[in-house]
Amino acid sequence: MSVLLFSRLHISKNEMEIIMGNFIDYIKWRGDISMDMCPVNKIDVLVLTILSYGVFEGIVTDGDESVTIKEAAVKYRKLHPEEKGENYDLLNSKTFGPYILYEMAETKRFGELKLSHYEDIFDESESIQYAAYQVEMPGGIRLLSFRGTDSAIDGWREDFAISFTQVGAQKLAYEYLNKNLVEGYRYIVSGHSKGGHLAEYAAMECEDNLKPLIDMVYSFDGPGMCPEFIHAEKLALIKDRIERIAPAHSVVGMLFRDSEPDVIVKSNGSTILQHAAFTWLLEGTEFLTQEKLDPAAAEIHKNISEWIDDESLEQRQAFTNELFDAFKAGGAIDIQGVAAGGVAGIQKIVKSLTSLDQDAKDVTLDLIMQAATGITGTVKNTTKESISTLLLNVGIWYSVISMVIGVFLLGFPKLSSGVLGFAFILQLFSCSVFALVTSIIFKKKQLIGRIVVCVLGIVLAAACLVYFRLWTVSSGIIIIFTFAVMSAFRFFNVINKRDESKATRRLWIIDGGISLLLAVVTIFAILVGFLEVFLKIAGMYLIFMSGIEFAREYLAREMRIYTG
Repeated sequence: MSVLLFSRLHISKNEMEIIMGNFIDYIKWRGDISMDMCPVNKIDVLVLTILSYGVFEGIVTDGDESVTIKEAAVKYRKLHPEEKGENYDLLNSKTFGPYILYEMAETKRFGELKLSHYEDIFDESESIQYAAYQVEMPGGIRLLSFRGTDSAIDGWREDFAISFTQVGAQKLAYEYLNKNLVEGYRYIVSGHSKGGHLAEYAAMECEDNLKPLIDMVYSFDGPGMCPEFIHAEKLALIKDRIERIAPAHSVVGMLFRDSEPDVIVKSNGSTILQHAAFTWLLEGTEFLTQEKLDPAAAEIHKNISEWIDDESLEQRQAFTNELFDAFKAGGAIDIQGVAAGGVAGIQKIVKSLTSLDQDAKDVTLDLIMQAATGITGTVKNTTKESISTLLLNVGIWYSVISMVIGVFLLGFPKLSSGVLGFAFILQLFSCSVFALVTSIIFKKKQLIGRIVVCVLGIVLAAACLVYFRLWTVSSGIIIIFTFAVMSAFRFFNVINKRDESKATRRLWIIDGGISLLLAVVTIFAILVGFLEVFLKIAGMYLIFMSGIEFAREYLAREMRIYTG
């Protein structure tokens, strides 16, 4: 049993890789290995990019003077003693920022990295929300990262404004590169969400003689650039060094895109909230990926792209202004407020969109519903998930129910046989009666044949009810059917590769094989009259397998290990 349990962890002595939940798990797992030993990788870039959501005013300077992440954490704790970083709301960077900062500060990998050249500008009157900083890493590598949009409505308004104009944050971004790209260093430019867009835009617009200093540009689910404002010649100089990384249900990252991301990451988030990078799944030092976007996301991208193609710059501007004015009319000051208003709030927003055509309203409603269903489907996480949250897991309930059934079969085989037999008889009788009545009322084709079959079903049910021996046979039929379906389901999942984990597929093959064997043994047990003995064996098997499943689910949530 212990072998099966720990095979779920995917430990490889040679590669020391383990399937993990997200980048927070990566920080804890990889934290004891410095970048001198293992150079920076894409997950490191994501971690440092998300750190840019932290507010470092009064901690990191806007010049060459640097502080380590460990020193920044000490300063932050002194300036904000009320923000202990013990719990966090992953939809709110103001609580999430301190947590990730404190986690990184305790590691060899991130603690000694140096932060500098911090800029943070928020101008509500101009709808500008912009921040950037520099991270100095071993080997002469520097990361210049741009902050994305937080949940504030005004920040999202600027995101949409890139569809019809050049926004203030874009100018600030390429000026930032022009100031901070210097000879003698290799640079990575990155950003998440709008930050990813700014990274691409700044790399395109910065001085051409500085572009060779940039090794890579990473856009983590960042929107593309409005075609009307792309400088093709400038973009050609950097395009082959831009890599787009986005979740399977990417909406934001597919705006102004004509192709799918270079890397599509699996996520445990709900709909549009897969945009939050903490929902992205990792395996060792790599993203856990899939080949295509989710069909629902692809459909939304198609609808939005078709609408954008048909609208002029002026129409896009009118749409953006009316949309976000409508958000505020609905009482929302941030994106969470869209969901908090419930159905009444959403109706108020849609009613406020008086001048939009139907296509624009359809796109708007789609986005609102995506946000609402995503946010309401997201549970606020803490460093240890509660037992109540654990019990929301379907796999846990499946395991508990299976274990209860197993105990019942093991302890009361004769009673179990009677209950299962009666259930089969009742189902056969009710289905036959229902089919007979509907066939006569609706005069279905081949009526005589249907009536004959239904009557035979009723007669068989009555015979089973009268002769107790047939109850046993009936319960055996249910068991055969159950194990056969379980076996077929397991093998179907294996054949169609429903899980990337080899250990999971191995467990499915074993479970499917045993289930098939039990179905065959049930037939033999019925024929020789040993069904009650077999029910005890089946009960022990259910208890054993459900115990493994429960332990696996518990470990997956308690240790935050992704197990598929």
